[in-house]
Amino acid sequence: MSVVDKIVTEWAFRCKKGYPDMNNPDDIKILKEIYSQFGIVMEEEKPKQQSEENNVSFEDLLALIGARKDELTQDQINKLYKIVSKTGKGYTKSLLTILEETKKLKRQQAIPVASLADKYNFEDKIIDSINNPANTFLSLGSEGNLTTKLQDITGIDSTHINTIIGLTVGGGQKGVGKGEIAIISFLHDTTSAAKGDVQTKEGPVEFKGTDAILAASKFTTRGVGVDQIFADIIKTLNIPEDQQANLTGTPGKQEGNWIDKLVRFTQDKLEIQKVLDKFYYGLVKIGDTDTTSANAVKTAVAKDLAKNYIKTINEPIFFISENNDYKIYRTEEEIALGMGVDLFVSKFSDLVPRLIFKKEPEPKK
Repeated sequence: MSVVDKIVTEWAFRCKKGYPDMNNPDDIKILKEIYSQFGIVMEEEKPKQQSEENNVSFEDLLALIGARKDELTQDQINKLYKIVSKTGKGYTKSLLTILEETKKLKRQQAIPVASLADKYNFEDKIIDSINNPANTFLSLGSEGNLTTKLQDITGIDSTHINTIIGLTVGGGQKGVGKGEIAIISFLHDTTSAAKGDVQTKEGPVEFKGTDAILAASKFTTRGVGVDQIFADIIKTLNIPEDQQANLTGTPGKQEGNWIDKLVRFTQDKLEIQKVLDKFYYGLVKIGDTDTTSANAVKTAVAKDLAKNYIKTINEPIFFISENNDYKIYRTEEEIALGMGVDLFVSKFSDLVPRLIFKKEPEPKK
């Protein structure tokens, strides 16, 4: 890492936001402190006339190191060696440059990774991992634990791996999900996708974490509120006014979401299917779903919406759990088989179910 990159990454590491804000006086103060530590004088602090006699020659530097060699600590020697070894024509690209130029990360995304790597001295391990053609996205397999996989690939301590997995700093208008920056930063064939999440050699991959939505935009952009949902159910089933409270429940009481209330009101498959046809344009079919169970109905809705979604985007979906377990779903069939097994409905307040990936622990032998 060059001196300039070293200053930038150290500056970002000390800033509260994780990246510098030129309009924040506290961030500018931090920069001045770092400049001071590096012996750099800011332009406004320089004398108007500065003699060239103040310039230090290479011979002066060598003489100073020779005179002070017994006073230098091993840590200071290591830092000096690192700065010199990564300066000049013999050093090609710093990690920060690679992350920005090759990996296509935005600066505010690349800086936290480079800063952490520089602080804990694993910059070279990331660069070696990136340069290793064997470290592809496909090498992750279909499922596993992302911390363990990346630790095996890079040799970096799991604490630092977890920190980078958890980075969700966006780039411009584009949001970033858990695991994306880590996958882009550590693997050989991954970059930030211009449209979508992560670009691999085989194509783009979409990342999903907690409370993920797997539904076409025509369902997610409708903005239908709970009151409208119940009004539509009442109209669709032609529910008499004196029975409507049996559907909507008691105001102020926590009695579940609209599917919970619908299943309490009626378990008739034809009526429930009629409501689902109204909301999902005939896409969701309950078939042999147990309509006495609200959870079974929710799962059926989530499954058909998810199958349609992955078919529409035609991209693998990388699900990651809270403890960094992951599974990659590539087909409608895989999504269908996973629903209710390791994909579960976490929320269902409006018309769109939110999903969470949870890998069941292996039984003890």
